This record gives sequence, structure tokens and C-alpha cells, in this order.
Amino acid sequence: MPHSAIAVFTSKTLETLLAHGGSGPWVGAEQRVHQQEFLVCVRKERPGAESHGGAFLVGKISAVRKHGFDRRGQQRWFFEISEFAIPALSGRWEWRNPVRYTTLEELGIELKKLKFKPAPPATQTIPTPDAISSVKPLTIAEAKAGLAAKFGVSPDAIDIHIKG
Repeated sequence: MPHSAIAVFTSKTLETLLAHGGSGPWVGAEQRVHQQEFLVCVRKERPGAESHGGAFLVGKISAVRKHGFDRRGQQRWFFEISEFAIPALSGRWEWRNPVRYTTLEELGIELKKLKFKPAPPATQTIPTPDAISSVKPLTIAEAKAGLAAKFGVSPDAIDIHIKG
């Protein structure tokens, strides 16, 4: 029977992922993210010793939690892991998107060959994207004042229309 997995293309190191207790935030469909058994992290660029496009962590997903929204308003998710293994695999990432619903078998990962270890307790948290956003809510008066300063006009020369 295939083992469901979500594969993510990440530049984070193994140490960072373990310090966070998993990986995220990733955009995904709510029903699909909750159906996955395993998290497979695939190397994007360096700094890890793994080759670009190679799987370097397989984690048993213990929880999936909401983790803010992206710029388009899509829900982001964080995948917590309870155990992890380092696969002996140097495959290639062949997909366009940074998130792929797949199986361990499709990725060429044999579950019985993995040696899982308990994941250490998370020591770091990652802020939600909305918590680190540089765009803060403004009043109409504040928006007019800012735009007036930018364009060198009076705030009275600024009209703001909100379409709902």
C-alpha cells in the first residue's frame, strides 16, 4: 500500500527544520494536507551538504496546523514531525511547484530502509507571514498623508476608492 507524502522544496537546513519541529509555512488544500502521512524535504540550493533536488529528510507527520496566509490570501500550513529519518537518496526535483502531493514509493523512498529517530522538541518558532509583514493597516487619512508625501501633493488631492 502506498504511503502518502507531501514533498516540499526547501532551502532550510536539517538543523533548522528540527529546531522548528517540522516545515512550513506551505500553501496547500486543507483536505489534502491532512491526508499526508509523511513530510519529505528536498534540497533547494545550498547550504546543506545534500545535492540540489535531493531528498534529505523524511518525517512522520504528527500534526498539521494553520500558519497564516500568503499574499493572495491562501491558507498556509506547518507540518510538525514526531520522528525523522535521513534517506539514502539523491533524486532530482522534477516539478514546477514547491509543494507536491505524492507517495514515498513515487519518490523512490523505501519505508523499510529508513531508520527513524525521535524528533527533538522544537526550540524555535517561526512567525506567521502576517506577523512579519511590512504592510500595516492604515486609516484613510494615514493612507492619504503617505501618498501625498510620496507624490508631493496635498492630501486633499488624493482620492481613495475601495471596491468591495
